[in-house]
Amino acid sequence: MRAGQHRTARRAALTLGWSLLALAATAPPRADARITPVTPIAGPSTAIVELGGVAMAPDGTGGLVFRRRDEDGRTHVYASRFDGATWAAPVRVDRGQRFDSSWPAIAAAGGGRLVVVWVQEFGVATDRLFAATLDPGATGFQAPVPVDLNVGEAIATYPAVAMNRAGTAYVVYRVVNATAETSGALPAGTVDGDYRVARTGGQFWSVVGQPVDRNPAAPQATPTDANRPRVGVDVAGNAVVAWHEPDDAQIDRVWARRVFGGTLGPTLQVSPSLRDGLPVRGRVDQFDLDVAGFGQAVVGFRELGSGTDATRAARIWTNAIPESFSPAAGAFAGARLADGGPEPGRFLDESPGPVRVATTATGAVADAFSAGRASLLVSGDDRGAGPASRLDDGTSTVSGDPVVEIAPDGAAALAWKARQGRVGGVVARERRADGVATTRTLSAAAGGFVSDLRSAGSGLGDAAIAWVQGEGDSTQIAAAIVDAPPTQFAASAPIGWTREPAVRVSWDVAAHAVGGVRYDVTVDDEQVLADQAGTRATLDARQLDNGRRTLVVIARDSAGQETESLPAELMVDRQPPTATIVLRRGRRLAVSIGDGPTGEGSGVSAAATVINFGDGRRLRGRVRDITHRYRRPGRFRVTVVTRDRVGNRRTIRRTVTVR
Repeated sequence: MRAGQHRTARRAALTLGWSLLALAATAPPRADARITPVTPIAGPSTAIVELGGVAMAPDGTGGLVFRRRDEDGRTHVYASRFDGATWAAPVRVDRGQRFDSSWPAIAAAGGGRLVVVWVQEFGVATDRLFAATLDPGATGFQAPVPVDLNVGEAIATYPAVAMNRAGTAYVVYRVVNATAETSGALPAGTVDGDYRVARTGGQFWSVVGQPVDRNPAAPQATPTDANRPRVGVDVAGNAVVAWHEPDDAQIDRVWARRVFGGTLGPTLQVSPSLRDGLPVRGRVDQFDLDVAGFGQAVVGFRELGSGTDATRAARIWTNAIPESFSPAAGAFAGARLADGGPEPGRFLDESPGPVRVATTATGAVADAFSAGRASLLVSGDDRGAGPASRLDDGTSTVSGDPVVEIAPDGAAALAWKARQGRVGGVVARERRADGVATTRTLSAAAGGFVSDLRSAGSGLGDAAIAWVQGEGDSTQIAAAIVDAPPTQFAASAPIGWTREPAVRVSWDVAAHAVGGVRYDVTVDDEQVLADQAGTRATLDARQLDNGRRTLVVIARDSAGQETESLPAELMVDRQPPTATIVLRRGRRLAVSIGDGPTGEGSGVSAAATVINFGDGRRLRGRVRDITHRYRRPGRFRVTVVTRDRVGNRRTIRRTVTVR
C-alpha cells in the first residue's frame, strides 16, 4: 500500500453510537484508532464493594485495584494487571491479613510494576497503612509492608499514590484525630486531622517527619472524595502534593508543596484569598492535580460562590507551577478561569461538576468537567484557557463527570458516563494529534448504570479506563484501553547530495506506550522497506533512484495504527555529467556540458572541467555557451574532462573532421 493510501485511511473517523451499547463488549474497533473492547474484571456480584483506582505507566502497562467481600465475610483488596496487551485475572493484594481492608489506591511503573496501598483494620484508633508491590514478571504481590503503623481510626484516610517509571513512589493520606461529634472543641462539619506523606524507592517506606498541612491546629472541612489529598511524582523522583485546608479567615482553599526526597518544600497557596484586590469569599470544595516532566504541575479546582446559592455560582479554575528548575518554580502563577471564558458561557447555565485536569511537560493543560448534563473539555496552557467544547451528543440524561489524559503533541484520551432511559455505559474517545477523533460506547456485560469512572494515562495520549457498573448482584468492574497511535517523529537523510551506492537513512523512535512499533520506509510514496524493527536502514540503487526524493517513514503499532514521520529530502546523484559536442558551419565547435534536468543532479563543477580541442588550445572553468573556431581544416581529437559537485567524473573523447 502506498503511503498516500495510508494517509487517506487514517483520516477516517469512526463514531459508535448508542445502538452499539449491546455490542460494546464484542464489536471490533477501527484499526486507525483503537479503543479496546470491554474487559470484565470482577462481577457481577454483590461481593464487589468499590473500585479503588486505576494506573498506567509511561510504557502502557498498568492495573486497577478494587475491594471485594470474601467468603470469610471480610473485605479484601484485589488488583488486576494490564501487561500492555491483556488484563490479568485479579489477585489478592492484602494476603495474610485477616481483618477488613479499606482505602485501596494504585500506581504503576514500567514493565508491569504495580504498587498498591491500603488500610488494614487493627484496633480502636490504631488502623495501619500498608503497601505491596507486584514486580515485573511476577504473578503475585509481595508480602505487605507497613507504611504507617498508626493512622488512627481510618474513617477518612483517602490515600493517593503516584510512582514514576523508575519506581520512586509517594503516598499522601489523611489521619483524623477527632471529629466534631467526638470533640466539643471543633465546629460542626469539621475534623482535626493531619496530612502525611511517605516515600519509597524500593521495598520499604519512610514517612516524612512532619505533616504537610500549613497549620496542623486548624480544623479541616469534613473529608470527602472531592477534597481528598493528591500527589504526583516527576521523572526525577520528586513530588508535588496538594491538599484542602482553610486559610486564616477559615475559608477552605487548596494548598501545595514540593517534596524533594524526604524534604518538604514551602507551603504554596493554590486557590487565592484575594482576587483583583478583593477578598474571595467562596470556598473550594473539590480539586484535582496532575504532574509532568520535572515538576510541572497543574491544579484544577471548583470554587463555590459566596451568595445564598453558592453552588449555582460555582466556577472552575486552574493554577499551574513550572518545572522545579525554572526561576518561577517557587510559586503558582495565578488562578485562571477554566470553564469556558471570563463570562459564564452557555454551558455554565448549570452548576459545574468535579473537574479533572491533565498537563504535559510542555505546559499544555486540559480541564474536563460537567455542567448539568453537558460534558465539557477546556484546553489551554499554563498561561490561559480556551473556550469550552462539548464532548457528548446531548442525548444522555446524567452528568458525564468526564476524565481526561493528554500528550505533548495534542493527542488526548477522554471518557464520560452516559445514560439513556434504562441503558447506561461509558463513552470513550481517542483524539489524535491531528484532531481526528474516534468514539466508542462501552458497557459491561450485565449492563446497568455507571456509578464510578476512573482513568490514568501514559503521558502519550493513551489511557486505562475502569468503572463500576450496575448495583446489587449486578455490580461489575470493567476496564478498557484507549490506545493512542505512535507520536509524530522525524526521519533523517544525508545532508546535501550523495553519490554513495548504498545510502544510510535513520529516524527517531516513534514514542508509543501500548504494544510495540514497526516501521515501513517509503520513497516518493512507494514502499521500499517493510516491517523494520530498528531505526536505521540502508537503501541501495534498486530502492533509491537518482534525483531529489522524499523519504517518509511510517510507524505502525500493534493495533495497526499508523503515524507518518516528518519528511526528509534525499538527494542522490550517482550519474556523472554528460557532454554534447557538435561541429557547426564556419569551423565552429559547440560544447555543452550538463548534469541532467535542473535540480535533479548536483550540478557540474566548472572548476574541475577542462576541454582540450585537439589543436593545441584548451579551455578550463567553463561549462556553458562554449564555442571554439578552428583556424584550419583537419582531424582533431576533442577531450572533455569534467566532474559534478558530488564527485562523479567523466571523460568524453570525440574525433571531429573540420573541412
